[in-house]
Amino acid sequence: MPKLLGRNAVELGLAEMISIVHDSQNLERLAEILGSKDFLTGPNPTFIDFFAYESFTTNKTDETNERVKRYLERIESL
Repeated sequence: MPKLLGRNAVELGLAEMISIVHDSQNLERLAEILGSKDFLTGPNPTFIDFFAYESFTTNKTDETNERVKRYLERIESL
């Protein structure tokens, strides 16, 4: 789906930059990037959200982080 690449140049650029820091060592950084947004690049999901979802669930992140828990629920509801 082309929309998963990003709906504009900003979303695409952010997704590409996030993919650089995306690995199991940087889950805290991904949570910081998420901040209060619905998805990592903004209001819409992009391909990087699915990679992040896999990392968060595989590496059993801190389940007390409510922002991350809500983010994972949004991904699961897609």
